[in-house]
Amino acid sequence: MESSHFVNDKPLNLLFEVDASPLVGFGHAGRCIRLAEKIAADRDDVRFIFRGDRKGGARDRISRSLPGVQILAAGTTATTDVSVLDTMGDPEEPDDWNEARLSMLSRSSKAVVFLSSGRTPPATSTYENVT
Repeated sequence: MESSHFVNDKPLNLLFEVDASPLVGFGHAGRCIRLAEKIAADRDDVRFIFRGDRKGGARDRISRSLPGVQILAAGTTATTDVSVLDTMGDPEEPDDWNEARLSMLSRSSKAVVFLSSGRTPPATSTYENVT
């Protein structure tokens, strides 16, 4: 596949900030894998990075689904072009967002996309690049 999407001859760095464990489930990671697979089918210039807490075989599932993906532990620094945050901060309080995580993404990425399972999105007014 030929791509015309390269920016300055560099691939697009796309980070998925997502957790997966028996407690929070695998739905967030599964949704991000499907999104990454769709993007990979349309573009050959994207470097995928998954970061977050993973337990119960989630790392293997992500690696099998996206060959060449870079997998980082939660809190590991990564500078990216676009970050996708798809997580539930607290399964008991799904509308309670991790402000430290949002702040870290806002500082390390040119743009942040927020996917929510909760009813109330976080207050993003303090993060100019979070949508």
